[in-house]
Amino acid sequence: MEAENQERTIMEFEGIDSWNRPIFKVPGTKMRFGSTEILFNQSAGKTEVLEGLQLSDLCYFGNSFDCEPIAGFNLGESNIIHMKSGRVLKLFLK
Repeated sequence: MEAENQERTIMEFEGIDSWNRPIFKVPGTKMRFGSTEILFNQSAGKTEVLEGLQLSDLCYFGNSFDCEPIAGFNLGESNIIHMKSGRVLKLFLK
């Protein structure tokens, strides 16, 4: 995809779910991403989580907090296509 067709999107840290997984939300969507491999205490803050993760550690978690992850949809590459709008999102952690 060409760079001019990409929309830079910074995922926002939403919190730690009941399984101790860090959850990030894509603003303006219901899309959530998290890690099943790298877990944190419930009290972990944004700084601790961001220091312990890379974008490639995340996978798609669905449309609501505490969802089950969808296997095989890892963010090894930081570009995804938003299904409703067709926008290409270049994701970054925040």
